[in-house]
Amino acid sequence: MSKIIKNNTASPVPVNDTGITIPASGQYLVDPGEYPLFSRSDDIVVVIGDLTVTISNGTDDLGISDGIRLIQDNFPASVAINGATDIKITNLSLPTSGTEVSHTFTDTLKSITLRSRNKSQIQYCFVSGESNTKYVTLRPNAVLNMDGLSFLGKTIHMQSSTDGEVVEIQETYL
Repeated sequence: MSKIIKNNTASPVPVNDTGITIPASGQYLVDPGEYPLFSRSDDIVVVIGDLTVTISNGTDDLGISDGIRLIQDNFPASVAINGATDIKITNLSLPTSGTEVSHTFTDTLKSITLRSRNKSQIQYCFVSGESNTKYVTLRPNAVLNMDGLSFLGKTIHMQSSTDGEVVEIQETYL
């Protein structure tokens, strides 16, 4: 799947934290070697979000959220749930920023997918009380996919950077 950045303006658009400038009214084909550079870029998220640029997968121009997911390497080329017999969806409320909320996984979990519904930053960990000290950050508009691990009886602890967030959790079971 290609990653093409299309400039929607008549002026060059610098993506400062990558060192790349998208030509005026032109496009830039992201080299696979540059994928990690763009996946960490905050500046590309800003210019996608304000519609200065559009992201294309080589076939279609994508909307803002799908464009951000593709450029951040969080957009699957295909979706297949092989061997799954059950899928559970949970909308976990994080009503107060900075307050840890937990979710326990059960049964024979095959994979999990997490994302913040309202585009907040989420801090998560697997040890109670550490979501503010020893955590991994799920950036706004990012999607976390984990599979092939043993989640039986594991609990994920998380908190949001803003009040009123909902974390969407998809659990796929064997």
